[in-house]
Amino acid sequence: MQNVDKRNMLLGLGGLYGAANLTNVGLALAYPITAPDDISSCVAATDGVPDVGDAVRGTACCLPSSHTTLVPYVLPLVDQLCVRTPADRLIPEYIEKYQEAMKAMKAIPDDDPRSWKHQGKIPQWSL
Repeated sequence: MQNVDKRNMLLGLGGLYGAANLTNVGLALAYPITAPDDISSCVAATDGVPDVGDAVRGTACCLPSSHTTLVPYVLPLVDQLCVRTPADRLIPEYIEKYQEAMKAMKAIPDDDPRSWKHQGKIPQWSL
């Protein structure tokens, strides 16, 4: 099997999925906007506009029902917060392990995708 460059693969998959979405234009995955049950609060969109010619649209606008209860956003529960230690506060053991990992990565042959040289060629946005 031929080796595929990561950038070419991402472009190919993006084009493939983009083209696939063009065939499903009528199949939206969102709920349609529904009209309110009580239309007594609906007013013309041009109400309050001094020059009706400047109005973008002239159809009726219905305000959301005041009887609808709002659901407050609740933050997800986090068991343990991961905090990156600043470089000036690292312990010597961590620095030593990091330096060993860097040496091991730089020792990998350049044709290996895990090598230091190959990783440097990968743009950060695609990680």
